[in-house]
Amino acid sequence: MPRLRRLEVYSDRRQLAALAGLRFPRGAAPAGLRWLRVGVYPLATALSLARAHAHTLEELHLVAASAEPYGCPDLAAELGRCGLGKLRRLVLVRRTGDYLCGHDAAECRRQKRQLATVPTAPRVECSACDNVDPPAF
Repeated sequence: MPRLRRLEVYSDRRQLAALAGLRFPRGAAPAGLRWLRVGVYPLATALSLARAHAHTLEELHLVAASAEPYGCPDLAAELGRCGLGKLRRLVLVRRTGDYLCGHDAAECRRQKRQLATVPTAPRVECSACDNVDPPAF
């Protein structure tokens, strides 16, 4: 699917075991996603998908809790390792249908500050704090 530019993918609790070791190969330029909304657990699988499109991805909506047990305390470092040099906007999606992905305002502010230090840092927004509605496809 070399012309696919937008993708939204989610998993639910019943699919967690199947997704645990899933990795995505990096695509060949110039093909690749420009927009991705991903809500899969473990987060490493979601980041693998983002990394596979690092050379083209401009906007990432990432379902990620701001605190444990499903939060990622080193999200800034993990995203930094993805090499998302073209990324212009990152939306941290905090509310999901099953509410596994919780939100703590103080922790969210700390996480957003950390993300602002990533080289080539994009604009970082939180779906809860910044009232970001998901864009229509």
